[in-house]
Amino acid sequence: MTSLFTTSDYQSALLAHFPRGRVWQTGADNPLTKLAQALATSFQRVDASAIGLLTGGFPATALELLPEWEESLGLPDNCTIGETYTIERRRQAVVSRLVGKGSLSKQCYTSLAKTLGYDITIDEFRQARAGFSVCGEAINGDDWPFVWRVNAQQTTYVRAKCGVTYCGEPLATWGNNMLECTLNPLAPPFTVLLFGYH
Repeated sequence: MTSLFTTSDYQSALLAHFPRGRVWQTGADNPLTKLAQALATSFQRVDASAIGLLTGGFPATALELLPEWEESLGLPDNCTIGETYTIERRRQAVVSRLVGKGSLSKQCYTSLAKTLGYDITIDEFRQARAGFSVCGEAINGDDWPFVWRVNAQQTTYVRAKCGVTYCGEPLATWGNNMLECTLNPLAPPFTVLLFGYH
């Protein structure tokens, strides 16, 4: 993160607050001007760090505080094994852990998958019954009303993004391990999740 003010802004502000008079000359090579410039560099650095700390306080944009968020939430865990664990994927795991509480709503699970970077749909099934089922439909048994099929891409492929990907991280990541591992424990106990990939 960068400061809202430049070093020159801070230097000008410092020089404006110095006393006036012969002893307090502020020319280009004057020691007071150089002192103001040195102090301005420190002020600008502290300002940039403060802005970075504020931004890092939020899980979706955390960088310096990301390890603390992860430690508080028990991450990394088994859900992240087998995935390329970039800064962005780490942030997504933190956010999903904070917002993922489970629900009976399909929308809850599609939103949670979205925080992890997956676009999914969910199909529900019903038991086959005379008068309701038509020719060609599946003959589902008694347990099928409790089954949800989570539909996702065969392999979720995430490309590196300018301003999001950090130095040393791969140019692309892929895999669905985090999706399955995150949704399965949150499903209601009477629900069976099937994962269908296309």
